Amino acid sequence: MVANNETIHWGYVYEGLEPRMVINSGDTVEIEMITHHAGDDPDKMINGDPGIESIYKWTEEGMGVPTRGASGKGDGVHILTGPIAVCGAEPGDVLQVDILSLEPRVNPATGKTYGSNAAAWWGYQFRAGFLDGDKREVVTIYEVIEEDGEYYIVPDYQFRFSNAAAGYDGPISACAITEGSIPDATTNIEWSNVNNTYSGRKYLAPKVSSCGAKCTTQEC
Repeated sequence: MVANNETIHWGYVYEGLEPRMVINSGDTVEIEMITHHAGDDPDKMINGDPGIESIYKWTEEGMGVPTRGASGKGDGVHILTGPIAVCGAEPGDVLQVDILSLEPRVNPATGKTYGSNAAAWWGYQFRAGFLDGDKREVVTIYEVIEEDGEYYIVPDYQFRFSNAAAGYDGPISACAITEGSIPDATTNIEWSNVNNTYSGRKYLAPKVSSCGAKCTTQEC
């Protein structure tokens, strides 16, 4: 099952969702998974990939995924592909799922696969202090390399996201208005991300926002 804005839901689990795929017990299926950190470097992980572009679309005309999180206001983070219904399964049944293999999802525009790793204040990598005792929140963008049927990752670069003034603040994300409403949601949802940050900065877009426009920034 390919991943796009029609086959994923963002930031919540809900048994009432319509299945995106129906399978029988014992079937083998291939499912694409998408990271919610793709915005850490749009050029490497979003642009040129139609599926991810549809998920991350956020323009004046609408959002590719209008409802994010349990409340619809962006309070959930992970992108989930599915749901998948298993014929004959009943509430309370235990399902056995065997993961046979994991393969990198290649961006068709670049022929490469990139990922993002966040060493945030709540995680082990932050508490470990990078072995030098300096606890700092950084995002690492890495490339997945395949060689002779084996995979490994190579770090591409890092940037700090809790203190942009202390280092590179990462790539510039697409502009987005800072507050408003979601007209294509099932309920009347108002939202505001004025106090949220991207890579340690507030991105202040003009009233009429455009994905291709250049955002103005200010320190948090």
